[in-house]
Amino acid sequence: MKFCDCGKKISFTSALDICGLCQAKQIWQATPKHIQLKKWGVPIKTINQFLKLDIAQFNKSESRFNKSLYLHGEAGLGKTTTAIAQMIYNAEQYYTSEENANPKAELFFITMPELLFKLRQTYNKPINHDTFETAEEMAVNFYRNVDVLVLDDFGVEKITDWVSTILYLILTYRYENDRVTIFTSNLSLDELTVQLKDARLTSRIGGWCDLVEFKGNDRRKKTNTRNDRA
Repeated sequence: MKFCDCGKKISFTSALDICGLCQAKQIWQATPKHIQLKKWGVPIKTINQFLKLDIAQFNKSESRFNKSLYLHGEAGLGKTTTAIAQMIYNAEQYYTSEENANPKAELFFITMPELLFKLRQTYNKPINHDTFETAEEMAVNFYRNVDVLVLDDFGVEKITDWVSTILYLILTYRYENDRVTIFTSNLSLDELTVQLKDARLTSRIGGWCDLVEFKGNDRRKKTNTRNDRA
């Protein structure tokens, strides 16, 4: 039996002389945040906007480790940047903390319109002969099982029978298996119920997630100032 420098046992058959948590910690500390965020699916423009902010403003004492969140409010109030900060906080715990270690944890960020677009692209794709899953089943299973999933702009999608089925398959599984899910939406839960036409899902979101309402003025709007001369 081999031992990591931290004292943990390592399987004799392992090609590495380091445990999984120490390896994850090294990778996490060596990887620039913009590269990590891109790996998680965060769009470049969103990454750039996030990195302009002072990460210290996201007080860790207010962060919710391993918690599902429903962040809602008007546009431009910081819901998406808060969701990204929460992703980073969860990852930091998974990859560096003895208490909360999950070195193989996967995290992913996607807008709802993009998720539905990607699933539509799986139509009529060949079956995976190793798993006997269709391409659509494989994609749905990824979104069902990823450890932390951020669903940005939730509630903007046009509801059809197919969309309702997809949402039910993904969200019910995540709810029942306690997968961390972070929603951002311009809609309150009552407004979301009207939009989705399905009180079951919003009831589960309400019981599953911490609800966080954002209020204030749109930070994206630039204020034009003018110096008036007498």
